Amino acid sequence: MQNSPCAEPLSLTLQLTNSLTMAHTFESILEEVSGLQYSEDSFLDLISYIDKAIQISKAINSDRRTNHCLNQLVQTKQKERDSMMEKGISDSEREERFKEALSNFKIDLRTFCIKS
Repeated sequence: MQNSPCAEPLSLTLQLTNSLTMAHTFESILEEVSGLQYSEDSFLDLISYIDKAIQISKAINSDRRTNHCLNQLVQTKQKERDSMMEKGISDSEREERFKEALSNFKIDLRTFCIKS
């Protein structure tokens, strides 16, 4: 059975549609996390948003070697989780680390996940 000459453009159209939908989803996450404020539970909320973005990115391409968005999100999650779990830091330091983690996640979304 020969491939239809229309199959490739259709496949390309579906990929483009999926990419645009995913970009919209990443933009939605970006909007939602922009409203996060520091509290005892806010770091868990942030990790939950990062996990959601990771799942979306994995659905596009689960290979971290070729999916820069996924690779960056996984690295950021590990780095920020390690930073926040450090023992013996003050509440003010924990708040600063949360703000930095939130900023890093937003940068990841804008730089690696939302294609303009």
